Amino acid sequence: MPRGLPAVHPTASSVDGAGVAPALDPADGDIYRLLFERHPAPMWAYDLATLRFLAVNEAAVLHYGYSRAEFLAMTIAAIRPDEDVPRLRAELVEPLDERSGPRLWRHRKKDGTVIDVLVSATTFELGGRHARLVLAQDVTEQRGARQRAWQAEKLEAVGSLAGGIAHDFNNVLTIVRACAQLLGQRVVDDESRREVAEIDLAVQRGTELTQRLLAFSRNQTLEPGTTDLNAAVAETVTLLDHVLGTNIELVADYDAELAPVRLTRTQVTQIVLNLALNSRDAMPHGGRVTLRTGRGVVEAPAPAEPVPCVLLEVADNGTGMDAEARRRAFEPFFTTKENGTGFGLATVQRIVAQSGGTVTLRSKPGRGTTFTMRLPVAD
Repeated sequence: MPRGLPAVHPTASSVDGAGVAPALDPADGDIYRLLFERHPAPMWAYDLATLRFLAVNEAAVLHYGYSRAEFLAMTIAAIRPDEDVPRLRAELVEPLDERSGPRLWRHRKKDGTVIDVLVSATTFELGGRHARLVLAQDVTEQRGARQRAWQAEKLEAVGSLAGGIAHDFNNVLTIVRACAQLLGQRVVDDESRREVAEIDLAVQRGTELTQRLLAFSRNQTLEPGTTDLNAAVAETVTLLDHVLGTNIELVADYDAELAPVRLTRTQVTQIVLNLALNSRDAMPHGGRVTLRTGRGVVEAPAPAEPVPCVLLEVADNGTGMDAEARRRAFEPFFTTKENGTGFGLATVQRIVAQSGGTVTLRSKPGRGTTFTMRLPVAD
């Protein structure tokens, strides 16, 4: 431990039989410095006035990736994500209540990784300055496991709800299709017959969507189809022209040399509709939605060769997302919309994952949002 950091003396909770904290021999300071340096969890001390690091132990150096010299040239704000710094400064104004126990924070390592940390702290005097000693426990994995369990419970609840909805919805679709068939027998002009045929096609798609809803809620993997992505997207664009509104420009850019993908047309429609409607809601005053298809690769560990894939991109120039919204975007039930359900992006992620693909998100407040799907090429 760097010279000058005093021994950490027991608090009032560490008492002898008479209820009085025992005095420590100053010579024992080396022991406490050794405990600080050898502690398996990251520890540091910082100046409360300047927030600069005064000392760090070896575990902090190893866990966060900064050298000791880098730590001592930084303030504690430097290891916080930018959006957490205001909260940090606000809490430092309040006196530390050690009885409240550890607090949960997010820290940023040198490589940019953000981790969840339980922080315990105590205040002490160092050379006439107020300083604080911190013990940081990385709980990212534990919180991730709890989050996954929570998501599983929510999906189980969705499955129970979806079963009843799917049954009733199929009954309604059966009636609609029967009426459409009766109507088709009565009409005589070609235009009316085409409109009836569109009604029947919409009913068939509704039936397929019901099955996809059940697959989503039960986490089933359905047998994938083989689809021309360009044709499926172009078909969906015709539908989007009627639902996006006149104040939104729709641009489609197709790569003519695409291989088929392991998805059904209904699944492609679900993906594009969900993302395009999400973009529409992020552009209340109008804007532009761009659909792109293309070719790409998925990097594989050496010495394997990169695997070819097909790209589908949906981009907008809307309001964008902050860090919290990006982090929770694909979480079921999470929504930033007043009347949203929180299923759109979760459905997109599940469809893409079931096909063996991946979906990534890029977004910044005021800079729009881009979703990129990497879809497996059909055999």
